[in-house]
Amino acid sequence: MKLFPSLLIFILFFSNSLMGQESVNPKLEKDSIIPNQNIVELNARIESMHRWRGNASSDRPTITGTLKVNLDKNKKWQMGIWGASAISNETSGVHYKEIDYFITYQVTPKFSLGIWDQFPMKNQINPNIFDYNQYSTKHYIDLEMIYYFGDQFPLRLQSDIALYGNDFETDAFGKKTRLYSTYIEGLYRMITTPKMRFGPLLGIGMSFQGNSMGYGNGKGNFNVVNVGFMAVRKVKVSNWQFPVTGVAFWNPSQKIARVQISANLF
Repeated sequence: MKLFPSLLIFILFFSNSLMGQESVNPKLEKDSIIPNQNIVELNARIESMHRWRGNASSDRPTITGTLKVNLDKNKKWQMGIWGASAISNETSGVHYKEIDYFITYQVTPKFSLGIWDQFPMKNQINPNIFDYNQYSTKHYIDLEMIYYFGDQFPLRLQSDIALYGNDFETDAFGKKTRLYSTYIEGLYRMITTPKMRFGPLLGIGMSFQGNSMGYGNGKGNFNVVNVGFMAVRKVKVSNWQFPVTGVAFWNPSQKIARVQISANLF
């Protein structure tokens, strides 16, 4: 864990030097929230492809949705379900779909905590969503921490640490080592106008144990896995106004690049 503070400083320095980015968490983007809802909120989003921490989860158009419940009147405690499904199979024949559970707490206006239970089913045969055995489960449970420095210095730092689930390596003797794979991302909003927001992003993957990790190509325990730029533009059609997001990103570890276009439907 001694690497963690120095890595945060590294991300902060790099993001500031690049100038930078936008959304805290694409799954819970503020622009997608239905206004004036007190208890239950619902949103849907369509994407040209699905990205996750520098990984191209699906190259097919994907529909995502969030159903969440506000547990207190100030909306500090929230819990809900996030789900996604591609509209067709990949070229390999597999179909991307996922369902996640989450609970979040807004500790201060600038700092939030969350637990995410992620269950991607893209490469699973007969997936068992009720299997939480520490060695066989395909769930991936993260502790998420997000800190926003403020509008005067609009940098967001996000860290996700795998606490449990499908995140370990097995040696030649069958011994399993939990990796505690960690993703750290710096985002800095460089340009803000009434119609457009723009900036770059940087994400690294690492693990605290073992010789591999759950990000990038999985080799080694430290690598840059996400470098890109995001632009968000408000689009108005008749009386309907919604944000359209464009992201270009590169994964130096996997040696891939993608462009994603997405829009919040409601």
